[in-house]
Parts: sequence; structure tokens; C-alpha cells
Amino acid sequence: MFAHARIATTVFLWAALTAVSYRHAAADGTPVVFSNADEVELGRAERATILEQFGGEIPAAELRRYVESLGQLIARGVERKDVTFSFTVLDTPIVNAFATVGGYVYVTRGLVTLADSEAELAAMLAHALAHQARRDGVNAVAEVRLAGLRAATAQGPAEIGHVLAAGALVSFSREQEIDVDERAVRYLARSGHDTDGLARILTKLRRDVELEAVLRDGRPEKTDPFHFAAQHPLSNDRIERAARLAVNLASRDPLLARDAFLDKIDGLAYGDAPGRGFVRGRVFADPIRRIQFEAPPGFRPFITADGVTAFGPLGARMVFDSAHDAWGLSMPRYIPEEWARGVAIGKVEPLTVNGMAAATGIARGRTDAGAADVRLIAIRAAPDLIYRFAFATPPTLTASLSAELRRTAYSFRPLTETDARAFKPLRLRVHTVGPGDTVDRLAARLPFDDYRHERFEILNGLGRGAGLAPSSRVKIVTE
Repeated sequence: MFAHARIATTVFLWAALTAVSYRHAAADGTPVVFSNADEVELGRAERATILEQFGGEIPAAELRRYVESLGQLIARGVERKDVTFSFTVLDTPIVNAFATVGGYVYVTRGLVTLADSEAELAAMLAHALAHQARRDGVNAVAEVRLAGLRAATAQGPAEIGHVLAAGALVSFSREQEIDVDERAVRYLARSGHDTDGLARILTKLRRDVELEAVLRDGRPEKTDPFHFAAQHPLSNDRIERAARLAVNLASRDPLLARDAFLDKIDGLAYGDAPGRGFVRGRVFADPIRRIQFEAPPGFRPFITADGVTAFGPLGARMVFDSAHDAWGLSMPRYIPEEWARGVAIGKVEPLTVNGMAAATGIARGRTDAGAADVRLIAIRAAPDLIYRFAFATPPTLTASLSAELRRTAYSFRPLTETDARAFKPLRLRVHTVGPGDTVDRLAARLPFDDYRHERFEILNGLGRGAGLAPSSRVKIVTE
């Protein structure tokens, strides 16, 4: 579950992956040309890495077949005919859809659950196919990735994986997106879908990323680097333009198509993937590894590829991960000699956390929010297994947060079998609106601590203050 990472990556480099910009020529200005066969081979080679980095393929076979069939229907109208397209649903709560070189199209479970109809999901697949049809930066991306691969080869497979996965998420210009939207609407019309699905899903994506930013660290202007919005601008004028592009050419009954879509996603896992642990409020629990802890008040934990990251006030952060210890060092030696080797660590002292040997130390560092005081806590859970907390706090908050950070470390404990069984994945359920159902009443049933009303509206594509039509179908989330 958790990658082996030194303090330099767990504390000072908070984003494991970042978007890569396309370049259109080699450094000396010479165009870089890759054949169609090279492109397909590169796309095939990176597929395994993308599956590893983004949660693997979703286990729901019926949904996989549905998305593949829907994608192939839309692909018939794509101008590009020199590759065979494939469609994969990634089992991650990240909200995104993207295409890599060679005809490989990926959509995440997070985006599927956010979509409210087949037309909206089709719009995202059409959007990814439009980038494929344009061959946006295919040769340049290959150059960037291969250069990165050459640099990463000496460091090992983990670094190679990050290069490939990062290359999948690429930022696009406003001009590129205008043309892509026009193409996507044409593809939707050719496949018989409701073409205003693009404007609807773009609106929903913008509202979703705004709420996610507030949930992560209270900064609504800060975009999750993995979210669709981080690579694709979602301005008002773009969404309005997408709405103007829509034409009434749908041959597929939108209501029947929506019902079919909702039937496919009813019961789908929502949020964190089963097997990677669960976040419930401030509590993180991993029933498989039988561990649990509670983040400090004011911190909001999120499961990541490397462990758990929690965002606190004024840029304060917490990272939790694990490492295998092959050296058997004492815990006071482990922090300066192994975990934070090369970093000036002070005030190292031994601890005991719920009967487990532990140690703590402090350092100074930087996050994207500025200078930070760093508190490191390492806990030996087994002879060769260490769990680690790294806290970074603005110097002005360090003293006031110190007691709560230690309380979080001391909350780390093993789960009993009974406790482990109590944690179940959240599920998306389709609910038929009955007498007395209102947005407020249904939203109150969502298993979240806050923003229930906003979550329900975004999940169902409802405008602010909109009501519910009797007998209509809406999505809710249940435990």
C-alpha cells in the first residue's frame, strides 16, 4: 500500500506526480517523429504502470463491458483510423478521464460516479477521443517521457512508474480545448447521444473541484493536481460555448439511456477503493493491515498512492506512510540514520506508542505554503515494518498544534478483528424520489460530516436551490 519514501519526498515534495507540458520539438529545435507503431508500443508499455499508479481496473465486469461498448460506439465517429481504441475504468476516486498515446483511453471510477447520465459519461469519452484524434503532442510527449525514462532507469522501477504516470496527465491550452470540444460534440452527435451532456458534465466538474479544494485545505482556488480541472480549463466562457455547440440530434432516448447508466452504477464503490483503507471523518482505518489513527482537529485526511495525507489550517500538513526496515536500527537511530538521512534532525527522543517502540525528532523544511516546522514520528509495528507520521506546520502554529500532533501519533493502534469488520466501503445507490423526499432530507442521509447539501447537489447535477421531481431517480451514498 505505502511506498518507501525518504523524508525529502514525504515532507518537502508533497505532490508525487505533476502534470507535464507538451513540447513540440527536441531541445535543438529538430522535430521528434515517432511512428504509429512506436506510439502504440509506448501506450501498451505504460498501461501496466497506469493501472498500478491509479488503482488498477475496476472489478465490476458489467460496468467495464458497458464503458468499453459505449467508447467503441463513439469511436466509430472519430476521424483517426490508424489505432485501435480501448477503454479502461480505473478503480480510483480521482475524478478524471484521459487518453494516452496509442489509442488507450482511461476513465476513473470517481468520474463515473460523478456523471449523472450516459450522455455525460459519453461526453468525457468523446473528449478523450478528440485529443487522440488531434494527436495532441504525441511525438513531443514520447520525447519527454523517454527522456524521463532514461533519467529514471538508474533509479529503479518506482521512479520509472512515476515518470509514466505523470506523463498521462498533461495540461492543455484554451485553444486546444476549444477544438476538442467541437470535435467531442460532433462525436456525440454521430453516436446518437444528447450533445448537451458536455456542458452539463463540465459544469459539474467545476463545482466538484471547487468543493474538493475547500475540503482539502480551505483554499477554493487550489486545484487537486489529479483532477480533470487541473489539465483542462473550466472557465465560464468555455462551458457557455460548449452549451452553444449542443445540437438536438440525439437518436438515443436520453431517459432510457440515463436509466441504463444508473442501473450500471447502482451499488458501485464510492470514494476510497476497498483494500486501501477507509477515511471516516478524521479517522483512518485499514482493516487489512489492522491499523487505525485519528488525524488532528482541523485536519482532513485523504488516502493517496503513498499512504495518507491530511490538510490542516494555514497550509499545515500530515503525511502517514510505512517502510520496511532491513537494518534493525533502534527507533532513535532510525530517524536520522535511515528515514531522514542527510537532513538536520534535532531533539530525537524515544517513545512508546500503545506498547510499540517509537521515536520522534524535529527539522525545518518547506512546503508549497512556505517555511515549516517538521515533526517526525516513527513507530515499529513489527521487526521489519515501521509506520511513520510526518507533520509540517507553519512556525506560527507549531506551538498551538504540538499537543494535537502528538495525540494523533498516540492514537495509532492495532485494530481488533471485530473493529476491522465494522469498516465497510461506501456505496453509491440509486434512489427513486418518493413523497416527502427533499434535497435536504436525502442529503442529511449522506455519511459525511459536512457539506452534505453541496455534495448531494453536485452528485446529482442539481442547480443550487433546485428541487426534486416526484418519481425521478437520484444518487445517494450509503455505508
